[in-house]
Amino acid sequence: MHYLVLVLVPSNTEDPRGETWRLLQPFRDMCPSCPFDERCEECALYKPGGPEPKWDWYAPGGRFDGAVRNEDPARFKRLWGLMDAWAKKPTEHGDGTVTVEFRHGDEWRERFGQIHNEMFEANTVPVNELPADFSCRAIVTPDGSWHDFGYANDDVGPETRREWAQKRQELFAEHHDCLAVACDLHM
Repeated sequence: MHYLVLVLVPSNTEDPRGETWRLLQPFRDMCPSCPFDERCEECALYKPGGPEPKWDWYAPGGRFDGAVRNEDPARFKRLWGLMDAWAKKPTEHGDGTVTVEFRHGDEWRERFGQIHNEMFEANTVPVNELPADFSCRAIVTPDGSWHDFGYANDDVGPETRREWAQKRQELFAEHHDCLAVACDLHM
C-alpha cells in the first residue's frame, strides 16, 4: 500500500531533505543500521512502547508526484521511464543477439540520488501555497508527531473524513511558515 504523507519542515532548516528523513525515521519499519529488509529486534526502534511502524520505504512525491502543486503525476512516470532506460545497458553481439546488463553499484546510486533530489525539490512547497482542498493520509509535524485519521484504514465514514479535513486545516494554519514535503510512503 502507498500513502501520501506530508512532512512539515521548518522553512529555516538548512537541510530540508535531511530533516524530512529525521522526522520520518522513528516510524520506519526497519532499522537504519541493519541490512535492507531485515528487522533488528535489538534496535531501539523496536523496543516495546516505541512508535508503531508506518512505512518501510519512501520516495519524495512518488506516485503522488506533483500533488502539492496540483500538477499531473505523469512527470514521475516519465522520470522513472528515463531511469529504467538508463539502467539497462544493451550489448549487441556479432551473431545478432542482444543482451541487457543492468547498471548497479556506485553508478546506479549516483543517478538514483540525482533523481531523488529532483523529486524532493519538485514535491516541496511552502505550507501556505498548498491547494486549499489538499488531502493526504497523514501529516508529520516539526515536533515529530504523526497525525492521521486511521492511517491504514480506507474504510472510514464521512464524519471521520470531515474531522480529518478540519484537523489538516488546523495543522496547516499552525505550521503555515513551514515547508510541506509530499512523500509516498509504502507499507
